[in-house]
Amino acid sequence: MPQKTILVAPEMVDLAESHRMASFARAFHELGHQVVVLGDGRYDYLFADIPCRRVFIEYDSVWMDDEHFRRMHNVDAYGMNWIAPTELSTFITAEVELLRQIRPDVVITGFRPSVRISSRVMGVPLVWVLPAAVSEPYFQSGLGTAPHGLFVKNPLMTLVPSPLRNWFANIAPLHLPFKLDAWNKVALKWGIGRFPSTLSIFRGDFNLLSDAPELFPELDQLPPDYAFCGPLLIEHPIPTPDSLRDYQRKPGRPVIFFSMGSSGSPELFQAIVASFEGQPYDVFVATTTIMEKAAFEHIPENVIVEKLFPPIEVAALADVAVIHGGQGTIYSTLFAGTPFVGVPMFSEQQYNLEAISRRGCGLVIKREQCTPQTLLGAVRRVLANGDFAQSAQYIQELLLKYRSQPELHPPRVGAEQVIEFLAPL
Repeated sequence: MPQKTILVAPEMVDLAESHRMASFARAFHELGHQVVVLGDGRYDYLFADIPCRRVFIEYDSVWMDDEHFRRMHNVDAYGMNWIAPTELSTFITAEVELLRQIRPDVVITGFRPSVRISSRVMGVPLVWVLPAAVSEPYFQSGLGTAPHGLFVKNPLMTLVPSPLRNWFANIAPLHLPFKLDAWNKVALKWGIGRFPSTLSIFRGDFNLLSDAPELFPELDQLPPDYAFCGPLLIEHPIPTPDSLRDYQRKPGRPVIFFSMGSSGSPELFQAIVASFEGQPYDVFVATTTIMEKAAFEHIPENVIVEKLFPPIEVAALADVAVIHGGQGTIYSTLFAGTPFVGVPMFSEQQYNLEAISRRGCGLVIKREQCTPQTLLGAVRRVLANGDFAQSAQYIQELLLKYRSQPELHPPRVGAEQVIEFLAPL
């Protein structure tokens, strides 16, 4: 196939999104295609050694910050109204001009929603990379459940029978335009019509599900515009801190790994760390960008805090992982064969955790019900019941091929699927 020009459009304030897009940029380059990467930011270094052309939109540096990042990912609270029509129009205008200049054969993103409009305006095919648990086929299969946050905002929802709540939880994302005012206003301005539902924004002309299909047997018959590529792990090496390298495990003393990726609440994060004080565990805590180590008022003696750990290495040391439900953290835990306790921050993480916990390898606690008592109770339950560890080890065996067999390397598989999608166009 002739060389294609691939525009990779990450959201550079999010580690998970950035490392996935970096993996695809590398894979497309290795397949002989021209790669153009849009944007810069906190995780720009992930692209430093990838041969590619870099392009930038000035407004990114104004708008892409932590405050907006947290709003963007809290769809439960804001829907898509985390951006004003004037701000969104600024992005679209700049992206349309950029697409005119570059003339890419395809745009690929995992969370830069503005390209959903600009690519349609310019008639450029769009590829979206997303978790299976927030895809249209997932909800069409009736696998969704009522978002945890719904019960906080509307306590009366607890009176609604669970089957009815879950039925609505599957219907609403597919058919209701939940808080899409800004997006539909701008979309109509650019002449591409309204978005009928929230999920219709998070969809491309072709969609890559960044999960292992073995964990989603309910989705064995996907529509032709969807395909599994496999789990995407960070490829950039993370040095092993001395605290982990020098750690001497104590006989009979369990080890806990705690991480909330880059999207956790600082208040909840500190509360969870504090809950481990005096407990009969050693705890490794990865803060990422949620907070700095110096910001802790107090760190318990049995807690080891670092910005980052090599995720699979530290998860493999642990007997239980306490995680938030981001895909990277989930799969690092699963590749290590470690059971988990999940505390999701919003519905995407809730669905990720629920999908995996159905396989018997972990428990999920609602954020608003996460207290020291409930969290430690869940940790003790997972430690006491060997079925959780056995299920996690079984899943580990299922997944190892994605790291050991080059032909199944998920970024390359996904890149090849994209090129195949482009062939008849």
